[in-house]
Amino acid sequence: MANSNGTKPSSSKTRGKIVSDVEANLSVLFDATDELILLFSNDETILTLNSKAAKSIGYPVEALIGKRISDLLPPEVISHRRPFFDQVLKTGKPCFFEDSRNNRWFYNRIFPTIDEYGKIVRMAVYTRDITDERQAQIALVQSEEKYRRLFETASLGIFQSTLDGQVISVNPKFASMFGYDSPEDVKINVKNTSTQLFADPNRRNELIQQMKDNPALNSFEVLYKRKDGSYFEGQLYVSYIRDEKGEIDHLEGFVKDITKRKLNDQLLKESEEELRLKNEELTQINAEKDKFFSIVTHDLRGPFNSIMGFTQLLTEIVNEKENPEIAEYAKIILKSSEKAMDLLNNLMDWTRSQTGRMKYKPEYFELTNFLHPVLQLFDEIAGQKNISIKKNLPISALVFADKPMIGTIFRNLVSNAIKFTHKGGEVTITAEVSHSNLTVEVRDNGVGIPNESIKRLFRIDQNFTTQGTGLEPGTGLGLILCKEFVDKNKGRIWVESEEGKGSNFYFTIPRHNEA
Repeated sequence: MANSNGTKPSSSKTRGKIVSDVEANLSVLFDATDELILLFSNDETILTLNSKAAKSIGYPVEALIGKRISDLLPPEVISHRRPFFDQVLKTGKPCFFEDSRNNRWFYNRIFPTIDEYGKIVRMAVYTRDITDERQAQIALVQSEEKYRRLFETASLGIFQSTLDGQVISVNPKFASMFGYDSPEDVKINVKNTSTQLFADPNRRNELIQQMKDNPALNSFEVLYKRKDGSYFEGQLYVSYIRDEKGEIDHLEGFVKDITKRKLNDQLLKESEEELRLKNEELTQINAEKDKFFSIVTHDLRGPFNSIMGFTQLLTEIVNEKENPEIAEYAKIILKSSEKAMDLLNNLMDWTRSQTGRMKYKPEYFELTNFLHPVLQLFDEIAGQKNISIKKNLPISALVFADKPMIGTIFRNLVSNAIKFTHKGGEVTITAEVSHSNLTVEVRDNGVGIPNESIKRLFRIDQNFTTQGTGLEPGTGLGLILCKEFVDKNKGRIWVESEEGKGSNFYFTIPRHNEA
């Protein structure tokens, strides 16, 4: 017989199949869930459990059914959960709690099943691992706490404000920077940042418009106004903060007081201008000094050349007329003039070096050929004291240096060697080639130098002069000039000497362009 709706009533077989299918589906869900599910009687005997719960206990499902929970779980777990079990048994209401073990966190729910007589016949425990959630919560709390500490202790004035200029929050530094007692004092008293914090009320709107026109722009210099009406210059860094829809929600940023920096910049600018004027004045003084030295040296050269020329002529005339006394005087005049001319040349070279008019112009050249005409200048002077000049130079010695400076170094060192060598003595010039340098030695067997005086030889601030073996005068300027020119040529100069046995002067010349 059909039902009123035209369908046939379900048979018991059909109903049984439906129930079977539902149970099968529930069984799948029972084992597929991420939660641990445990069903036990009110005397704690396990009635059933899913595979995840069995796995956590460490036995198969079949081995656990009929066992008591207290015999399977660790004592500390039972002691922790016991109060919650008792609470459910007492109240008949579900219970929710968290616990942890082995550095894992779990969320537990206990649901009682009550029969028609109001008696609890079994309880179901659902346990979910919430370790990842808890760690994320802890990390979030720590992050928020870190941000709060940074916000509270930052040395910059941090703020949040609405688009229309109302204060949302500020940190203590912001409050003190603007002369307020606390962040709360700012929130209570500042109703509009444009009129109360900006010296120019229109400035804030101008900045917002600039940010709209150029989204990459977020830094501005602003003149701010404190609570007491005074002003300070600040550097503002500000950004739009958008909501989840991408709409602009509010503004965040920070302010840095740059009053001192601006003052320092102004003082620096003034100092630079003052320095520029001083440099111009110094340049003018140096130019006038250079001109003075040029005039002096130029004007002295003429008279000295005349004296030397006429003295030479006088000596020749006197020798022809055999007047030895006048001839001796003429020689003295000539020798004095020559020494004065040497001093003048050294003074002129040193002055040009100090004032920057003698430019360092290195080039590659062959030293041995270069030295021959330089050393020939001393043949007559050495001959007058019967001093022999020996040369032990390599056939070829290519160096990279400034030719005029190297010539001046040789002239001064050889001139000194002759000056301080006794009649009949010997001056030896040698050169030793290495990979990077050529080391030159000018050696004499003359009077030598006291040990305590050696360290003063190359210093202009500690004058050291002495007479030669022929009573030749000295100024000490020649060795100072040698040190100056050796340094410019990236070399090194030094001396070894023993009083009464002579002196060895050494200096190095680069063989390659190391620049």
